[in-house]
Amino acid sequence: MKNIIGIDVSKDRFDVYCKTTKEYTSYSSDASDIDKLAEYCQKQEPELVVMEATGGYEFKMASVLMAKGLPVSIVNPGRVKEFAKSLGILAKTDKICARKISLFAEAVKPRQNSQIDEQRREIKELTVRREQLVKMRTAEKNRLDKAFEKTTLNSIKSTIDFLERQINDLDKTISELIEKVPRLKKKAEILTSIPGVGEKTASMLVAAMPELGTLNRRQIAMLVGVAPINRDSGKMRGKRATGGGRKGVRDKLFMPALTIVRFNPALKCFYERLVEKGKPKKVALTATMRKLVCIMNTMLQNETFWQNKLLRGEAGFGAEPQEKSI
Repeated sequence: MKNIIGIDVSKDRFDVYCKTTKEYTSYSSDASDIDKLAEYCQKQEPELVVMEATGGYEFKMASVLMAKGLPVSIVNPGRVKEFAKSLGILAKTDKICARKISLFAEAVKPRQNSQIDEQRREIKELTVRREQLVKMRTAEKNRLDKAFEKTTLNSIKSTIDFLERQINDLDKTISELIEKVPRLKKKAEILTSIPGVGEKTASMLVAAMPELGTLNRRQIAMLVGVAPINRDSGKMRGKRATGGGRKGVRDKLFMPALTIVRFNPALKCFYERLVEKGKPKKVALTATMRKLVCIMNTMLQNETFWQNKLLRGEAGFGAEPQEKSI
């Protein structure tokens, strides 16, 4: 890639580095300045505009650039940091960060992101908010176990009730948003056809994993961070490990995976076979998560619903226990 623009995103400003002109510019996060930044990028005719995922600040900028037809890639900041270390670039300023991002993109050639649609962005934001409320509810429940004084107990119980109402309201809103978008509705219906996968898990995947159904098995496993990575070098021979990828997605798949190995006959047998072979239960569960993600990916690619018969030869079936979904 010859012409790459790197953008360092923060709450209040965007620092920009253009590789061909070696020019640094800076813009505020105001709407008028974002339009100016987009005009500047258009004039440069870049092959790719690259920015790091910053927890949400990048979405507005990326949406404006994409709407103007510019190719945009949102990359993992951890990968950029490790790449810069390998080059000996340890200093950290906004200008240096913008240049590091462009150098990373030149070397790695990250994939261009698909158009960010407002519906998916809204669903993702609501899903994140729901997770925050669930954590707050858990914290209050933990306090409830340690409280004795009546006023304190009533206060905690009142807070828990309030949080539960908020969570239920968000669940309803998320479901309604997905229902309004045929493409997302179809995705959610396909995912929830898998025994053990409920609406909450499907909503999270629809919002946080737009690539699901567009990549190959290896790529999607790497993206989630459940693909095994070799740790062999010279005479050293280590166990393969998993890591990287989207930790938030991986963490949210953990509890559904526990349910699935109990109530999904195919994946239950897959998990049990690994345990019988001597694999630690956590390793077997991670492998089951990887298989689940790959199955989801294939189902969305082919737009097909769950079919037990497709996995009979691989996993085997006995009597099916009552299904339970998360």
